[in-house]
Amino acid sequence: MSLLAVLLVLSSAVIHAVWNLQAKKVGGGLPFVLLTGIVSTVLYLPVVIPVWLLFTPELDVQSVLLICTGALIHLAYFMLLMRGYRHGEMSLVYPLARGTGPALTMICAVLLFEEVPTPGAVVGMILIGSGVVILSAPMFKAGLEHLRKGIGYALLTGLLIALYTTFDKRIMVSVAILPLLYDWSASAIRTVALSPLLWRNRTGIRAVWREHRGKVLFICLVSPAGYILMLTAMKLAPVSSIAPLRETSILFGAFLGIRMLGEGDQRRRLFAAAVMAAGAVSIAFW
Repeated sequence: MSLLAVLLVLSSAVIHAVWNLQAKKVGGGLPFVLLTGIVSTVLYLPVVIPVWLLFTPELDVQSVLLICTGALIHLAYFMLLMRGYRHGEMSLVYPLARGTGPALTMICAVLLFEEVPTPGAVVGMILIGSGVVILSAPMFKAGLEHLRKGIGYALLTGLLIALYTTFDKRIMVSVAILPLLYDWSASAIRTVALSPLLWRNRTGIRAVWREHRGKVLFICLVSPAGYILMLTAMKLAPVSSIAPLRETSILFGAFLGIRMLGEGDQRRRLFAAAVMAAGAVSIAFW
C-alpha cells in the first residue's frame, strides 16, 4: 500500500472519530439525520457544481442504480449508528461498530473481489473478535441489560460498514465518477429519499438546528471530506487493506468518548479498543 493511501486513510480515521463525538453530543434521532442530509447537500453544492461541469461523469442505468443503492446502504448505516448512540456510550458503541467492520469487509473482499487473505488477516480477525467479546461481556451481567440494545445496534452498524465499504469499492472501480461527486450524489439521494418525513419532523429539525447549529455545520463539513479521502484511497489500494486501516479510528473514538464525555469503565474499554485496532492494523499490513 502506498504512503499516500496510508495518509489518506489515517486522516479519514481521525476525522471520522471527531465527527462521531459531535454526533454523540447532539444525541442523534431522525430530525438530526434529516437536518444533516439537507445541510451537507447544500454546503457542498458550490464545490460540486464546477467539478461536475469540468468532470461530468458518464453514467448508464446500471451506474445510477449502483449509486442509489450505495446511498441507501449509507442511510441505513447512519440510522443504526445514531440509534446505537441513543442506547449506548460512544466508547462502547463506536469501537464495536468500527471493529466488526474490517473482519466482515475482508470476508466480502475475498468473496466478491477474490482477494486472498493473508496470515495477518486471520490474526486480525481473531484479535477483533477478542475485542468484541471483551467489550460486550458486561451485557450479560445482572443490572446491565440496558447495554444490550446499544451493543446490538453497534454490531448491526458494523455489518453495514462492511457492506457499504465493499459496495463503494465496487463503485470506485466500475463507475467513472470522482469520489467527491459520488459522495455528494449519495447524500442528495438520501435527502430526497427522506423528504416525505421533513414536514412531519419540522419541529424537531428546527429544535436541533437551534440548539446544535455549530455541531451540525461541523459534522456536515468534515464528515463528507473524511469519506472522500477514504474513497480516494480505495482507488489506490485493495479494500481488504484500506478498510481495516481506517478502523484505527477505534482508538480515537474510544479515547474521545472516555476523556471528552466522561464515560466509565475506562481501562477495559481502552484495552478492548486497542486489541481491535491492533487486529485492524494486522489485517492492513501483514
